[in-house]
Amino acid sequence: MPATPAAVGRIRYRLAMLRRELVARVVRDLPARDVVAYPDHPMLLRGPDVLALTENGLTACFVSTKREPHTSRQFRANVLLSRFALPQGTGFVLVIDESDVTVDRGIDLVKHAVDPMEHGTDLFDALAVVNGRRRVEFGAHELRSESVAYVEELRGPHYERFSEAWALTHGISARRPRKAPGIPTAHLGLERGRRLGENRSFEFEDGRILTGRNIDAEGRTGLVNRVRRAVTIAAELDYGIDSGTAGLGEAAHLIESGDAHLAVHMNWERADLPRPRTVDPFKIERAAAFAGFATKGGEFAIA
Repeated sequence: MPATPAAVGRIRYRLAMLRRELVARVVRDLPARDVVAYPDHPMLLRGPDVLALTENGLTACFVSTKREPHTSRQFRANVLLSRFALPQGTGFVLVIDESDVTVDRGIDLVKHAVDPMEHGTDLFDALAVVNGRRRVEFGAHELRSESVAYVEELRGPHYERFSEAWALTHGISARRPRKAPGIPTAHLGLERGRRLGENRSFEFEDGRILTGRNIDAEGRTGLVNRVRRAVTIAAELDYGIDSGTAGLGEAAHLIESGDAHLAVHMNWERADLPRPRTVDPFKIERAAAFAGFATKGGEFAIA
């Protein structure tokens, strides 16, 4: 017998409360001078769960839960874009419950052995574990992966693409056209078998993701959710993060050699969407541009 909408709502509420409780524990246990939970960033629809200033410098913490594990597509896309958005040298910490960290999953806390490439931790510098006493243990488990170095190699091209997407969004001609040699790196993502989410409103043309054909806007909340899906797919295709370190390394090498570039993705049709009266009314289109999507007039509609 399928669950009723009310039952589903109660389950989602409990999961959300559990997540908030875990974030609160991170804030309590993280040895830091200044700590902010759920920080807002102008380039991100969603950034780290906790941002703090520790003795090691700026630290970003991401909480993995059963509802949204660190291996999920959207989680990894959020972490990658946060890597680009936050300053170089920021420490990235994955917070995970010890019940989700077992030897049979390739992570041995006794030997402090973690295989970043195989277990979705390659974008992090350290692992923090919530123990049986519900305390968050920081500093015991360091992670080492070449992915972090590849992200830094890609930082420049990422911002150059963002500049072009933002200019196109506002109809501004770039003073210096961006060089786009070779093929779009997104071609490589398709060759690895990543389909566009099997979504009828995402298509692929000449290395660009095209979105939004014959779609009506459904309000701000639905719009943000659709942009998140588009951003996730773009991060996977552009940077190969579904292949871990190997995908990032391939993208970095091909861009450096001039054999590939980051494509600017486009939105086909625009829907009439009133600009929201918020502190940051340009947030949606700026975050879309940061992920590589050019929109127009603040209107962005995808299915």
